[in-house]
Amino acid sequence: MRRGRPPRPLGVPGKPMLTEISPGHWKARIYIRDTSGRRRDVTRFSPIKLNAQGRPLPDRTGQRALDAVMAAAVDVRVDLDDELSDSMTVKQLWGHYRDHLVALGRAEGTISRYDEAAKTFDAAFGGRRLFEVTTATVEAFLKEVGHARGPSNMRTARNVLSGMFRFACSRTPLEVNPVREAKMAENVEAKGRTGGAGDLTVDQLRFILSSVRTSQTPVSAQAVQGRTQSGHTGQGLHPTHGRGLLRRRRPRRRHHPLRRDRATPLPDVRAGVVRHRLRRRDTAPSRQGRPGRRQGTDPGHRRR
Repeated sequence: MRRGRPPRPLGVPGKPMLTEISPGHWKARIYIRDTSGRRRDVTRFSPIKLNAQGRPLPDRTGQRALDAVMAAAVDVRVDLDDELSDSMTVKQLWGHYRDHLVALGRAEGTISRYDEAAKTFDAAFGGRRLFEVTTATVEAFLKEVGHARGPSNMRTARNVLSGMFRFACSRTPLEVNPVREAKMAENVEAKGRTGGAGDLTVDQLRFILSSVRTSQTPVSAQAVQGRTQSGHTGQGLHPTHGRGLLRRRRPRRRHHPLRRDRATPLPDVRAGVVRHRLRRRDTAPSRQGRPGRRQGTDPGHRRR
């Protein structure tokens, strides 16, 4: 049975050791376990720092050497597990997760919506390392997004964060997904337009306005009268009070002048059935004086 202190987790640095080599010059050492599980000795010396006159400044307490060795230890943690570790920042994780979504063949619209959500949590805590993100941090962020941009964007941000940290849990030493237990804010009012299409870009809006102005759809007399009174010059549209521009409804197919006398060919089987019914109607005895269903005498008959 092995005794003694248990080994440190992978990538977790130990206590740094400082040694003064000469006045104003220090050496800092630290032990850290790398991906192989072996203990690595990381050593750094006091880096040179010059004053305004170009003269070197002494490292009186060894702080510069300590900062250098801790930065090297962080680099060792980032190198764990194929460049993914719990010491990487949220912004770096989003870059790996986005590449993962593209490799899975996600739609461009989905990637675009996730990019917008990534901008919000990047501004909120994108510089934090993964082990520094807690459930309370995520809940505060979701509450802020809900009150600022509405419940729909809040749900989208939560879905992106949850999938991203689930991806991190499967590929890094991170053991707990902080978004899993996060609760969204309740009674959040909707912001802006709800339902329907999403936000339009400038190019999409320009294309829609150009299509509306150049439309050749005919309009009714009421539309022409309303267009003349309002001075609107667009074709196929007429203004309405408080409702914007509306198109004239398309006429029913059976009343359309171009379709009234049009003959539609029938399949051979259907044509034979129609001919058979026509022959029976021509050879059937007259029903004059005999009220039937077509005269509406049958109360259970429903006219089709």
